[in-house]
Amino acid sequence: GQGAPAAHRRREVVWVSPAEVVSRETPVFGVQDTAVGGTGEGPAIVEERESTTVVGPDATARVAEDGSLIIEVTA
Repeated sequence: GQGAPAAHRRREVVWVSPAEVVSRETPVFGVQDTAVGGTGEGPAIVEERESTTVVGPDATARVAEDGSLIIEVTA
């Protein structure tokens, strides 16, 4: 996505949907490493100091001006 940093690591995650269960290597990002307005497509894990956010395979994450993480689900 636009302004998305490189993942600082990857981990194996099991993704469950009504149609399937899939184990997939998933990138892990630090929100502090992402510029305001930066976006990234799921699947991904976004780590912050106080929380961890899971971005599903059918979603996009964007960092808002105030540092909030905005998740938009596309499916």
